[in-house]
Amino acid sequence: MSEQNFKFRLATVLRVARVREEAEQRRTAAAATARDTAQTLAEERQLRYDELGSLVRTGADDFGARIETAALRASALHRAGEACDLAAARLDSARSDLLARARHTRTLEELEDRHRAIHVVQASRAAQRSLDDLARIRRRPA
Repeated sequence: MSEQNFKFRLATVLRVARVREEAEQRRTAAAATARDTAQTLAEERQLRYDELGSLVRTGADDFGARIETAALRASALHRAGEACDLAAARLDSARSDLLARARHTRTLEELEDRHRAIHVVQASRAAQRSLDDLARIRRRPA
């Protein structure tokens, strides 16, 4: 019963848990990228909206066009803010899923460590018994 003979019975489960954790890490990274993109877009739209400036007195046709443009830009700004909020919520969800998956993986790794430690203790006890048996055989009168 050496260290080489140790076989963790849940090795496949641990391997799957690690693969799933890596997938959650990729999902979290993608969500973070999407959130950053949404924030950048919202900031750009805010800057463009601010550049529009205030409405000034002009002709009726020009005034109507400027009002319509301002409404469209405000709507775009509102949608960008909603997209940013949605991306942030998805990132929070991905992070919580990643933490849960990481906890699951760590639990399995700790279980493997415990089983390995038990295996080492059993192997050392078996080796000690073998040595004791040899000593007992040598001490027997012939």
